[in-house]
Amino acid sequence: MKFIAPLFLMLAVALPAFADELPQTPSVIVYIQGVVKVQRGSGEVVTAALGTEVRETDAVITEDSSQARVRLYDRSLIRLGANSKAQMAQLRSDASAEKKTISVKLVVGRLWASVSKLLSSDSSFEVQTSSAVAGVRGTNFGVLMQSPDSDCEIQVGEGSVNVKAGGEQRLIGAGKAAIVGLNGFRAVRDLGVSQTAMLLDQARGSGGGGGGDRRNDRAADGGKAIGDKVDKAAANARDRMAKGNAGGGAPRDNQGPGAGQSRDHKPRVGGAQDVIEQRQRGSDVFQKANDRAAATRLKAIIEVRE
Repeated sequence: MKFIAPLFLMLAVALPAFADELPQTPSVIVYIQGVVKVQRGSGEVVTAALGTEVRETDAVITEDSSQARVRLYDRSLIRLGANSKAQMAQLRSDASAEKKTISVKLVVGRLWASVSKLLSSDSSFEVQTSSAVAGVRGTNFGVLMQSPDSDCEIQVGEGSVNVKAGGEQRLIGAGKAAIVGLNGFRAVRDLGVSQTAMLLDQARGSGGGGGGDRRNDRAADGGKAIGDKVDKAAANARDRMAKGNAGGGAPRDNQGPGAGQSRDHKPRVGGAQDVIEQRQRGSDVFQKANDRAAATRLKAIIEVRE
């Protein structure tokens, strides 16, 4: 009996070393479209509903034309596209809720994340795939993977993502995407303004609506209207040229001076070429309108977050 009290004392001193524990605040599903299921760590599969709790080792599964958003215990947001599966591999926090350990494993599909800023240096938030680990400290990014054994693409909309793959580590900045295979990095590409703005919308759960989308729609409609006018002008020009050829002889623009024309009249040059140039100008206007709208939208998203 003499050794029982010291033993209890040793246990009491050792317990605080286990700082990571399950968080007090639950992680829940906050948006559902279509059919979404939760596979419990025990193997049980349940149909998800708004407010369904997602626990450590649970997996969220979306079917065709479906999507889901999970609000994690630290207010970070995970969004899954159609035909996706993501497992909450680790959801841990210390007693003060300042040290957080969050690990999400994307088995297949599309995942977008808007990550709350980590308060302590020993906190971590990462998304794993079969070929890479993406670690962040507060950012918006997406991970796309068509099948469990395919390449994955890690897209960064804001901040930066530390990607580890094939024994190599790279810091991927905003507006960039890393393509990773089972043997390591394949390439890093630019996303462009439009795709970066769309990525931020998806990560923040606002894709498919909002003022930014309406501005883009109006810009696209304006550009399309210009393009339609140019198409119509081109079609009319082709018709005129075809009729001129069918009547025998050169088109009117290339004929010599006729009644009412002076000898020094210069024939109109390049009717078809003019139409081609008009079409190109219309295409340029359409692209510039889309780029301006996307840039405005991206600026507005960043200002809201700041």
